[in-house]
Amino acid sequence: MSDRHSNESVEGAITRVLEAEGRAREAVNQCRTGARRTVNGARVRSSRILARADERIRLLHEYCEQQVSHRLAELAAEARQIPDQPVMGPEMEQRLQAVVRRLAEEMTAGVAE
Repeated sequence: MSDRHSNESVEGAITRVLEAEGRAREAVNQCRTGARRTVNGARVRSSRILARADERIRLLHEYCEQQVSHRLAELAAEARQIPDQPVMGPEMEQRLQAVVRRLAEEMTAGVAE
């Protein structure tokens, strides 16, 4: 093989390697660009999802507060309807006291022994 032919062969191989390296570099750059677009798109979508979730949570809190306020108003209205007078009459109170006394005696029977 002549030196000239050998040099051309080496130069051709170097040229092919450099061209392949350039194509590889371009492919890597395209992948980076695509990855950036994908990541940016994901960020935009996640921001939208977060904003919707925050809005739904705000609306749910608002709804719950309204329901609690409404129920408290109902309970207050019911409480105003409860009479201030004792529910038990004198006879019922005497019976209750007798039952309590009997129960206390049964529970303490034999304790002092």
